[in-house]
Amino acid sequence: FQNSELPDTAELGFLIIPAYQRKGYAFEACKIAISYMKETFPEIHIKAKCRKENAAAIALCQKLCVELEMI
Repeated sequence: FQNSELPDTAELGFLIIPAYQRKGYAFEACKIAISYMKETFPEIHIKAKCRKENAAAIALCQKLCVELEMI
């Protein structure tokens, strides 16, 4: 998580090397991180930035129900 320009907002980021993509690792790791953030900081708003051509990352963010900003 990184500090965002908006107060009470955290940005979620992830990078998975090709050999480990599409195995559910990003989902599980992000799910745990989001759960921790929501328990620790109940008022926090979580968002992710994603390249518009990255369909897998877009689908992951939608599955995680985080706000998505296309870059």
